[in-house]
Amino acid sequence: MHGWLKRLGYDPHFSGINFNVLTSEHLIAGLRPRLETLFKDTTERVTLIGHSRGGLLSKVLAQRHGGMVEQVIMLGSPVADQRDIAVLTGAAVKVAIAANQLGTGRRQIESGRFIYDLKATPVVPTVSIYTVTDGVVNFRSCLRPDIPAIQVWGSHNGLLVNPEVYRAIGRLLARPKRH
Repeated sequence: MHGWLKRLGYDPHFSGINFNVLTSEHLIAGLRPRLETLFKDTTERVTLIGHSRGGLLSKVLAQRHGGMVEQVIMLGSPVADQRDIAVLTGAAVKVAIAANQLGTGRRQIESGRFIYDLKATPVVPTVSIYTVTDGVVNFRSCLRPDIPAIQVWGSHNGLLVNPEVYRAIGRLLARPKRH
């Protein structure tokens, strides 16, 4: 997707998250300065595109720093219920949490603030792109009445290379900037 966005003339940047195993608040703390730098360098609001948990992080980051965010595009993100995931995925999450707790010596729990911001009505345009054949996330957890949704065909990981997703993202990026 990075290369595709670049070919279209956009200036994409990776999040800088190498391992998606820390608490959401810890990850948000690392994403905030990255967003601030991009906003300062471009003097334009930034579009955040996040896959799975990355979409949840993007939604919360935008909730807290909406003045720097143009829009949020979530791909296969369980924004209605972040725990509504496949059994195998849930087991992997539990292993990551346990490893984190052993490594840091601290109990890893989601903060109430993250959950509150995740559940809040979006302060910037936010779209959920999902597939009913996801296999990792229950597609119903990608749907909320306050967030427009676009259904595509495919799998959870396939959302990152799906031509239907790219067409949808292209349309969303081409929308006029908000004032």
